[in-house]
Amino acid sequence: MRPRLKTLARERVGHELRLVYDPRDRLVLTDPDGTVEKLLDLLEEGGRTVEELAAELSLPVSDVSAAVKALDAERLLEDGDHLGLLGQEDAERHFSNLAFFESFGTLDRSREDVLRRLRESHVLVLGTGGLNSNTIPPTSPGSASAR
Repeated sequence: MRPRLKTLARERVGHELRLVYDPRDRLVLTDPDGTVEKLLDLLEEGGRTVEELAAELSLPVSDVSAAVKALDAERLLEDGDHLGLLGQEDAERHFSNLAFFESFGTLDRSREDVLRRLRESHVLVLGTGGLNSNTIPPTSPGSASAR
């Protein structure tokens, strides 16, 4: 697993990092020495395991693992090993779907995994019309169809 940061806005204000993924929510992290910001930079680049992140940050693996778990609980990470597996044509065709599915991605399930599961699903939709439509229009006494 190679955790990767999702697309989000972040801003440093003094000793705080302000993260916004969903405009309705804001996550504020205290980061006086810049370690969390460095972790976020590395996660944004992607391509590193938790062990490699820990080595680069000179931190215990257990601390980085706990930080990754906390960021995943906030739905800010995806597993980079599960990204970029679609062909170029499929990635372009499903660009907007993949952008939407990013919100549902986690370390256990990337946006591409969600798309792949959807494409492999078999769904049968039965119906005869849209909202407020009638299959057999109601008849009233004296109408041509009532005779």
